[in-house]
Parts: sequence; structure tokens; C-alpha cells
Amino acid sequence: MFGILNTLAWLKVSGHFDNLNANLNRAVGVNLPRLQVAFKAVQSKRAVTVESFAAEQENLLSTLPSDQRTEITKFLDPQWVALLPIEDLPGASDEQLGIEYGRALQGDPTRLQASRYSTSDEA
Repeated sequence: MFGILNTLAWLKVSGHFDNLNANLNRAVGVNLPRLQVAFKAVQSKRAVTVESFAAEQENLLSTLPSDQRTEITKFLDPQWVALLPIEDLPGASDEQLGIEYGRALQGDPTRLQASRYSTSDEA
């Protein structure tokens, strides 16, 4: 679920989210309730509390396994920031790189290594 939420968060930044969301009901061959709740989570981030989202989306959330519900809860935390795609690291701002380094120090050393190699190329 984190992969979907992260991708949708970046699509929202890039301006493609609304078009996809508007056509979501046309999707075939996918777990539509899972996508619907993911889109609603991205759309609702910073606008609702986790508790109100859970109450409003109870029917959709009930179709998901507990680990995916937990990931949505973490995503809705106002402190959560979308992962920066590794290919974007060379052009990342200092703030974005700081977030990535912080994540790496919390258990994702591959992202730290990718950041180090990307930024050292600029030196």
C-alpha cells in the first residue's frame, strides 16, 4: 500500500492525480476498493484526522488486510512525507535530501547509499 500511496502523492504534486481519480471507476482488472481508499487517503491527507478518515471510509477499509490499513494510518500522519524517487535525488533540494538521509538513518541504508552516490557526482 505504501507504494501506491507514495506514487499517488507524487502524481498529485505533478498534476496527474485528479485526472486519474476522475476516471478511477473505469479501471478493470484491479482491486478497485483498494485503489479507491488509496485515492481517498491521498486526497484527504492533511484535511482529516486518521479517526475521521477511518469512520468515513469504514466500508472500503474493511476490505483491506490489517497491514494495509496500518500503512494508510501512517500515511495520514501529518509528519509523513512522500518518498523521493531515487532517480530524482541528483536534483533534490537540501530539504529533500535531509528527509532522505533521515529515512536512511531509520533503517533504509539503500536510500542513503543512493543519495550519497547521486550527490557526490555533483562535487
